[in-house]
This record gives sequence, structure tokens and C-alpha cells, in this order.
Amino acid sequence: MARRLIGTTLDEKLRMNSEVDGQCLRWRRARTAKGYGLISHAGRLQQVHRLAYELWVGPIPAGLEIDHICRVRDCLRADHMEAVTHAENLRRANAAKTHCVQGHLLTASNIKWTNRRGSRLRRCRICYNDGRRSYRAAKRAAIKAVA
Repeated sequence: MARRLIGTTLDEKLRMNSEVDGQCLRWRRARTAKGYGLISHAGRLQQVHRLAYELWVGPIPAGLEIDHICRVRDCLRADHMEAVTHAENLRRANAAKTHCVQGHLLTASNIKWTNRRGSRLRRCRICYNDGRRSYRAAKRAAIKAVA
């Protein structure tokens, strides 16, 4: 049977539904599809890390978002979170990536920098080249089919 949390403070709810895992304080209840903790608070579902930051650190400044320095999305430790700009959050997340989605190691010789809508993107050179080869082959096949 589910525990009734009516009458408990937000601080108590956060502490009783989390557990220490290594250096992190991990949320053990509901999560979003991307792994962020969720809790019903003030009549709506809210992300736990944002509530924890506001409770234990202070308000999140306008225009900033919370970055998990530990890179663990369901971590609630206040010293593992920092309010940063969206650009800084993305920069840190991308810098932490060591492999592409296909598993290729991202080294200086295997990175292809591309521009997209004014932003520089770091891409895996092997995957980029494979994609270009597939595109050219499909284009040649389409031209042969028409001719």
C-alpha cells in the first residue's frame, strides 16, 4: 500500500523518498522519460531537482536552469546542482560525452565540427562520413530509377 504523505513537509517528502548512492542523493520514486525525478507538489507535477534546489539553496534566478554537476539527473544533493545558463548547461553536457550514440570514441581526430543555425556542433566523423555515403548512394539510386 502506498504511503500517505499528507501533512508532511516538502523537505520530509524529499528526504524519505531518496537514498544515498555513492556521492549522490538519488530520487527513488517517479521519473520522467529522460530520468528526472517527479513529485506532486502544490497541486501539480514538478521536477524534484528544481524543488530541492529552491528548498535547500534558494530561488532559481530568472533565465537560468539547474545543471547537475555530477551528471546524474535524479540527484537531489544541493552541492551537486548549480544554476547556469542553457548554453553553459549544454556545453558541460557535451564536454562530458566520450562516445557517440553508435559507440565510436570521440577523440580530437574523430570529431567533425559543423555549423547549424549559427551553432557549432561536435559530431562523430565516422558517423558523419557513413551518413554522407548513404545519402550519396540513395541519390544515385534515385537518379538511376528515373533514367
